[in-house]
Amino acid sequence: MAKRALSINFPVERAVLSDVLPYEVPITFSNRAYYNFLCDHSVKFSDSKIFWRRKDEVLDNLVKILVGADLSKSVKHVLINGENTSVLELEKHEIHTIPFVFSTTHKQDQLRQLSLMHPKAQLLIVDFYHRYKDLIIHYASQSEFSLRAPKRVAGCKYIDFGAQIELGEQADSLVEIEGENYENLRSFFVYERFSNVFKFYESNDHLASEREFQYLSKLDISSCFDSIYTHSMAWAIYGKEFSKANLKDILKSFPGHFDSLMQRLNYNETNGILIGPEISRIFAEIILQAVDVEVCARLAEKEIVHYRDFKVYRYVDDYFVFYNDDAVFRQIKMALQECLKFYKLSLNKAKEEVICRPIITSISIAKKRISDLFDRVFAYDVANELEDGEEFPRAKIYIGKSALITEFKSILATSGVSYGDILNYSLSIVERKIGLIFKTYKKIQKDQSADKNLTNSINSALGFVFFIYAVSPKVNTTIKLCRICQRIISFYQKNTIGLSYGSVVFQIIYQECRRILSSNCNARDEKIEVMYVLVLIRQLGSSYRIDEATLSRSFGFELFADEYQAKAKLNYFSIVTLLFYIGHKSRYAKLLVGLENYIVEKFQIKSESLSGDSEMTHLALDLLSCPYISQALKKKILQFYRMPWNELSRMKNYSRHWFTKWEEFDFSKELDAKVSQEVY
Repeated sequence: MAKRALSINFPVERAVLSDVLPYEVPITFSNRAYYNFLCDHSVKFSDSKIFWRRKDEVLDNLVKILVGADLSKSVKHVLINGENTSVLELEKHEIHTIPFVFSTTHKQDQLRQLSLMHPKAQLLIVDFYHRYKDLIIHYASQSEFSLRAPKRVAGCKYIDFGAQIELGEQADSLVEIEGENYENLRSFFVYERFSNVFKFYESNDHLASEREFQYLSKLDISSCFDSIYTHSMAWAIYGKEFSKANLKDILKSFPGHFDSLMQRLNYNETNGILIGPEISRIFAEIILQAVDVEVCARLAEKEIVHYRDFKVYRYVDDYFVFYNDDAVFRQIKMALQECLKFYKLSLNKAKEEVICRPIITSISIAKKRISDLFDRVFAYDVANELEDGEEFPRAKIYIGKSALITEFKSILATSGVSYGDILNYSLSIVERKIGLIFKTYKKIQKDQSADKNLTNSINSALGFVFFIYAVSPKVNTTIKLCRICQRIISFYQKNTIGLSYGSVVFQIIYQECRRILSSNCNARDEKIEVMYVLVLIRQLGSSYRIDEATLSRSFGFELFADEYQAKAKLNYFSIVTLLFYIGHKSRYAKLLVGLENYIVEKFQIKSESLSGDSEMTHLALDLLSCPYISQALKKKILQFYRMPWNELSRMKNYSRHWFTKWEEFDFSKELDAKVSQEVY
């Protein structure tokens, strides 16, 4: 496979690509254009000031919108290191920001609240990494327990080649791991030792611990990120008494600045930190490493020694305790509870689990059986020898949807696991198997039945995939579903397989996606999963568009007097995803008018608090670059920010788009990027 490699030393601004966003954002959303803007114009935050390379008043005003400053605020123009520089000084009350909080499906009937921080807050993180990246690594290297801690700043290399999803390849690593080389940026730091907790289960560490110890107990911190007290960062590094006695000095130190940063990201809250961004996991990691060290010390005082009497591994907020003696485990658990309580944290009693040797969980048993099932079912039966006149071997494939579903359900029933426990794993294997099927197809003898044989099996595979997905839909499993469907769509678009087989496959994908939309018509929940499915439908082409009435109902619009009116609140993600799907299609003209009216109302309601509001800042910048909305709406948005209308065209010279890539969108490459960002 031809590649063009180019080594790149990314600047510290790359943190906005990897460490500031939740994983569960819509597929159309990214920070790449924002990153380019920061680098192109040298936009930086330092000591309550924003700096950027001076150009003109339009760029000055654009940066003000980006960082939530009033346009009336004066900008100084100075010479720094021989370069003309614009400087915007912020008051103390102007530095904190309001994150955009949104919900995703966490477990069945449970929602999880995640946060998209303000663009200005992301600049604060860039400055913090620049100042303290070495201290982050130092304070995150204190524990013997940790399985996922930053070890060093990651190096990067960019490889220019097609999307892996279309080449039939798959990226396994989720963050950069020590000892491995990488082609794409995944995280700001290299992590030690595992990119995913499931890799620990199959590691030599786990096997060695099982040989040495008879029992494994799994413990979990209850609502860890919601419960963390930001001031406890100083307690973790200096101790509580010293920190309280030396408060003024602490505020100027690394833990004081980290504490202040986490507050500024979260509307100055001290109880709880943002859920989703990598920076929050690093904050929690440093505090939990202090817990780990204290637990070890307390147990050592009782002559209970780590590695000799027990082994503990911690992956973020999950603990794995190996031991032989119940009395020892009680001491470990007691010490852990006491140390966590010091930081206002506690164990989740409902999640405690004890496993005896042989240490194999019901999930591991189910995975092995599912892997064997898929190896047998998702494969061609290829002849060993060529017949006369044949250039390639003959092969057949048969996937029976009903039989596959029955066998899959039987495995879950006998293993005692739920769909949610195994769904992500199962869909990952199916994606890989579909890729192998397509590779094999290109190497077999084609006859009159080959295309039909393949398509029938693909249709059965799709039926199976949508069936198991529907039981427990979440963002990560929706991404896996989209990858499978996109791989199939790409194959049928690029290969001549009969005259009608592609349309049969596309129709099945369309019908199943319509069913997902119909079952999620409660617009009050604004599910990210539905937004992914909507973009997937868009890949099928104009012949498979959702009708206006169904689309409007899915987003909470109702028709009154021949006009669409919003009967539910739409958030930033819902608005931009709906606009992305509508595009230039005239069939949605009425819905577009109703959506634009709702957008104006949303800005009117929040007109007094636009500056520090992450949702409205993201929405304003995306709408000003959106090619699908009216000029009248853009003019009204500029009026809310008191920005002259004649500056709009010049604003576009500084960035064609911001957080939503309205045009030239490559679904396959965006799905590849999502795989590289996955954490858990």
